[in-house]
Amino acid sequence: MRGQAACWRASQDPALGDYIRWRNQRARPKSGFATRSKIRHPDYLFKAA
Repeated sequence: MRGQAACWRASQDPALGDYIRWRNQRARPKSGFATRSKIRHPDYLFKAA
């Protein structure tokens, strides 16, 4: 049972890498994200720790 996880990962790594590269090539920047959030207002004061 110990060797099965390593075998599965070795076979899945190339496919996962291909998917991530494909997805990143088609990614678009988020626009309109959290438009009604209070931190989007110019008068919002950030709280420094």
